[in-house]
Amino acid sequence: MGLLDAYGNTLGGILVAVEPNIQGWLRNGQAFSATTGLLATATNANLTIGGMCIFNPANSGKSVLIYSMHVFTTVTSICRLNAVTADEAFGNPLTPNNMNLAGGTSVVTCNSSANSVAASVTRHGIELAIVTQGLSSAPNDVITNGGYILLPIGSAHGVAVYPFVATAGNNFAVNAKWIEF
Repeated sequence: MGLLDAYGNTLGGILVAVEPNIQGWLRNGQAFSATTGLLATATNANLTIGGMCIFNPANSGKSVLIYSMHVFTTVTSICRLNAVTADEAFGNPLTPNNMNLAGGTSVVTCNSSANSVAASVTRHGIELAIVTQGLSSAPNDVITNGGYILLPIGSAHGVAVYPFVATAGNNFAVNAKWIEF
């Protein structure tokens, strides 16, 4: 199945993540989301966390358009978004949810660091963005200004978010939304 508009018509490669299109993709079972849930670091400080990796394997048969990604930490931190060519496999598998509750399963693999993480992970890939997380309860956009990231069909690409948490025992979470076509 290709990318469809709100009426089920093939869009012919037009990728515009605006509300009417997102509503149509949701109705067609092409819209997905994942969250780490609220996780915490252990008693160790200064950790680079495997916040979330979304990876589209080469054999998935679909392209993936990531249009929303938020990170939350309870302390001031820096978050990096990297393009990766291998699944980071952070150790805590996440189950992507079809936003149409009668829809099918996602083709991506999605994972994060486990709760009570005590050791840093090594960042891989090409850095796409750096976001500063201030002391607030509001999540920060990692993908901003209506932007999106395309993980093309057959290419084995993904993105990984790496929050840096400077203080021990603090919370973090990552949420993402995407379209598969």
